[in-house]
Amino acid sequence: MQCNAINSIQINGNVERSSIITGKRFSIETGTKINNAQRLKVENNSNIEILLDNGTSIYLKDQTEIIIFSIRIKPQDAPTKLKLLYGKAKIIPKYKFNDRSLILTTPTAIISIVDSTFSIVASDYETNVLSH
Repeated sequence: MQCNAINSIQINGNVERSSIITGKRFSIETGTKINNAQRLKVENNSNIEILLDNGTSIYLKDQTEIIIFSIRIKPQDAPTKLKLLYGKAKIIPKYKFNDRSLILTTPTAIISIVDSTFSIVASDYETNVLSH
């Protein structure tokens, strides 16, 4: 399902994109629209900046893998749901809702965000969150 909610803004180095349903790999370049339920894998010494339709920016770098399940656009929508499998991310939410606007899961944590820019480092054994 095309969500028109994820747009790659800048890519440096190697980034892979694949479906979490079929495993099929897709090309990705600056300006690529990305579907729901797709995985982004950023290789070593690489990074990507993506912009969600709700204005939220996500920066991924250096050996990071993330799955984007859904994006919150309107107040009545469910929260944006992301899963950071491992690596480093910085998330800058644009829209501020009075309740949870984003839910990020990692192998060791579930993080609910209401109104905060944050950076996160995740691994199989720990998750570090820095709210800015």
